[in-house]
Amino acid sequence: MLHSERVDAWLKANAGLSPEQKTRLLVNAVEAVRRRSLGILSGVTVAAVLERTLLECKEKHPVLASITGNVNELDFHSFGEQARAQKAEDVQRALEDWLLEILDVFGKITADILTKYLHQELMTVTCEPATKPPAPEPQASRTLSFAKKNRERK
Repeated sequence: MLHSERVDAWLKANAGLSPEQKTRLLVNAVEAVRRRSLGILSGVTVAAVLERTLLECKEKHPVLASITGNVNELDFHSFGEQARAQKAEDVQRALEDWLLEILDVFGKITADILTKYLHQELMTVTCEPATKPPAPEPQASRTLSFAKKNRERK
């Protein structure tokens, strides 16, 4: 399933949210994908993907310009303030585009090995504040290691 199809299905499953809740939902999704990726990829790789994708999306969606952070945490505080001054649909489109870009890049750099796990994580995201980040799935790490070993043998 394509990333856009999975994100559309997830958004439809969360229909009926207020504009503020939908924005929170999308922020939570970006955070969940970041956390899940950290359980499998190096912090440097995750940070590079987030920075690259955010930089590209900021050009198209200036509302994202106030998002800052590092591999351990993304800071959406200033973004929240700026987002309230924008149309909710524009803010949500910007976050959705960034989420799709993140999923696309992680899929490409892992030959889609990580995609299944990120899609599974996405389906658990709600608009409620995150509690404790879930532990990474050991099988995903083993799968990624196995793929790397196979490439090295070739």
